[in-house]
Amino acid sequence: MTDANPTQTTDASALTEAFRRGEWSTVEKLCQERLDSGHDGDPRIWSMLCQAQREKGAFESAAGTASRIVDRWSDNASAWQNLGTIELQRHRYSSALAAFREVLVRQPQSPLVLVQASEAWGNLGNLDMAHAAASSALLQAPALREAYRDRTVREPIRQASLAANATLRDFQWNRLREDLERIEAEAGETLTRMRDFIDVYLGRKPLEYPHPLQRPSHLYVPGLTARPWWERDDVPWVKKVEAQLDAIAEELQDVLTDRAEITPYIDRTEETPDDLKSIAGTMAWSAFHFYRHGNPITEHIARCPRTMDAVHQMPLMTQQSHGAECLFSIVQPHSKIPAHVGHSNVKLGVHFPLIVPADCGFKVGGETRTWTEGECLIFDDGFVHEVWNNSDTHRVVLIFDMWHPDLSDVERHALDVLTEHSLQIRADREKADVESLLRDWPAA
Repeated sequence: MTDANPTQTTDASALTEAFRRGEWSTVEKLCQERLDSGHDGDPRIWSMLCQAQREKGAFESAAGTASRIVDRWSDNASAWQNLGTIELQRHRYSSALAAFREVLVRQPQSPLVLVQASEAWGNLGNLDMAHAAASSALLQAPALREAYRDRTVREPIRQASLAANATLRDFQWNRLREDLERIEAEAGETLTRMRDFIDVYLGRKPLEYPHPLQRPSHLYVPGLTARPWWERDDVPWVKKVEAQLDAIAEELQDVLTDRAEITPYIDRTEETPDDLKSIAGTMAWSAFHFYRHGNPITEHIARCPRTMDAVHQMPLMTQQSHGAECLFSIVQPHSKIPAHVGHSNVKLGVHFPLIVPADCGFKVGGETRTWTEGECLIFDDGFVHEVWNNSDTHRVVLIFDMWHPDLSDVERHALDVLTEHSLQIRADREKADVESLLRDWPAA
């Protein structure tokens, strides 16, 4: 057997060592020598040459080398990604996208390429395609959504996570601001609180609660009066419900006689708040719902018409996006509802007490009050609150949600539009996929 040419072996070893050391000028020189000496069919040498040119900042030369690579090895997805990355660095966004599309055709499961494509689309001003690409990336690699928070993650991954999240946030911000500007134009007024709401909701402004025990779990509108308890004279329309005590109590008794439709208030699911897991799925806190998560339960509404007539005279909130509720709330004897917070600060909870045994209590924002049958208690459930029943009988109140009194009609309308659109945007993200992205990809 004839030994390999020692000069060739030395050249290959020297190239490998120079590449390992990051000696890019030497790498470029040795690669070119090997290509000129008949090794131009070796894709590894072309790839090393291209990287050396990139590392030296010779992006035009690197782009030329990358183009020659994909011309010769067109089925190599990595080669196309390399070309796209170089073109992205050169701010040649259309060329970058053409290369990234070739990657995705050959290798659809490519979350980092999708993030790069999202960046290119964003720089071309096509926010819809940027959003679709970033959404697809996070669906393919769910861990990428939170990777930017982890300092142990490799920096390129952290940067991809930051970029994808920024694209989603900015897209949503732009769309919601468009909604709000349209509403403001129709109303002929600037809705400052709603502008602040969008910025806080999407993390563009810090979340600063005015009270240490106020921390709603999802929605917060800055500038609304923040206090745990509201007095009946603050919201005098609740007295219309109080006037119907006898009729409502009679319908309640019918429900308690046939308890088949009474169910646990807190379902046991993966989304159950940690604070309430101890009672999730139990009858310790049970309910007969008229509205649940904003959805009407028509057979229950029909069963208690006088209760509903009274409640519907209120500025009732029944929007799904705000998690609005209306129900007979039942706390069983010797039971406790642990301290927890509600969904938002845009509504007040009203308790109309119907059956109140002794030794029951209700603490909101650190202040304890007790129920008096027939007199409403009004509170902001965005504050930490808890309930206990240490008696031997059940405690029952009619609960319904009403809009925060500070909100104007146009602000309520804006909140409905903004939150519903936000939910739709998030739902659309869950349907993002590369096949649809490629189908919608505009021609170069």
